[in-house]
Amino acid sequence: MLARPGDKLGVLVMEEEMNLVCLRYSVPVFLSAALASILFLFVAASTPFPWLDLLFLYVLVSATVTAAIFAFRTVIHGSGTTFNIFELGIAGLSASGMSLVVAVLGLFLSGIIDYIKGDPWIGELESPEEEIQRIVAELDLSENVYSDAVQLFEKVADFGLLKGRNISEIVPAIIYITARENNEPKTLEEVSEVARASKKEIGRAYRHIGRNTEIPIRPSHPADFLDDFASKMRLGDNVVERADEIVEGAVQSSVVSGKSPAGIAVSALYLASHIEGERRSMNDMSRTLGITTVTIRNRSKDLIDALGLEDYPEHLDS
Repeated sequence: MLARPGDKLGVLVMEEEMNLVCLRYSVPVFLSAALASILFLFVAASTPFPWLDLLFLYVLVSATVTAAIFAFRTVIHGSGTTFNIFELGIAGLSASGMSLVVAVLGLFLSGIIDYIKGDPWIGELESPEEEIQRIVAELDLSENVYSDAVQLFEKVADFGLLKGRNISEIVPAIIYITARENNEPKTLEEVSEVARASKKEIGRAYRHIGRNTEIPIRPSHPADFLDDFASKMRLGDNVVERADEIVEGAVQSSVVSGKSPAGIAVSALYLASHIEGERRSMNDMSRTLGITTVTIRNRSKDLIDALGLEDYPEHLDS
């Protein structure tokens, strides 16, 4: 059975994200209100000191900025994320001019160092299990990938890697790992297309998990991508078998060392499709599989040189 909102994952993330909600309201609200107050004092240098006017301006600016932040977050995340007791309470305190209190609460929950490290503005996910389920569905991955991703998320949380980290980067990185472990590999490009994080951000989270945990992460192999890529390009089994032979020869010759496994796989399929008479253009493979034509061309030349292939597209001679 799939996990439901409010279970262990939801609790873990709420503990890590309450601090970020506090800081994302309090910091811009306080800075805006303080700046407006300073400007007002310079302009209205009157006697006696205009305490009431200053207080009114401070609260007015605080309320305006808070309303703008709340509206922005509602548009980005949806009302299901922002219309809750905690966030409404934080917004209310900030709007009433108590942003410093909210900031202290945020720093207390997270630690000053975690805040200084910084996080993107729209990073938190209230329900990561729903995000896992969404990405798994959009990538057409199996139920095993989903369940393994949920378990891995809990392990990552147990290692303390969620604190000060963007959950919208951690979740797709976890799916990237578990898909590979279940022999359903996806490239970072494919994952980033359906995630709320870029390829660079997901890769950074993936390396963060690998460096800071004892969780074994199996390195990807070019052969892992052949079936999926061939299916997307509508190539036959004979092409896949030929590409697998090319990949095996590439591994034995060490030409894959330091190269992208996905790039090697696409290039092997490109060459195999030519050899087997099911030719696909480099541009078509690039658009469909998300690997640049430059990578396909360079890796294809590497394979030709390393394996001594004689049957290959003529344009690779140049």
